[in-house]
Amino acid sequence: KTLECLKNSVPKEVPGIAFLSGGQTEIEATENLNLINKNNNTKFIITYSYGRALQQSALRMWSKNTKDIESTQNTFNHRAKMCSLAAQGKWSNEIENK
Repeated sequence: KTLECLKNSVPKEVPGIAFLSGGQTEIEATENLNLINKNNNTKFIITYSYGRALQQSALRMWSKNTKDIESTQNTFNHRAKMCSLAAQGKWSNEIENK
């Protein structure tokens, strides 16, 4: 329904649509973006504004030990990769949990 609404309501000249991820966990936001993009039959680039969905785990890791920069960076890089895959409709729970 979301894609149908966008196709019928948004001018074709608009290059992309960004949803807010607020109120969702990072996994929910990633999964929802992935599902939309797996079925995206529009010319719109569809993404989320990923403030929380991209940073939440890294901030949690960093708050445990601010000197553990490597673990924080690894956590952030994982979320960035998952979000990138979801933007292409290529994310899965199996990839998430590797």
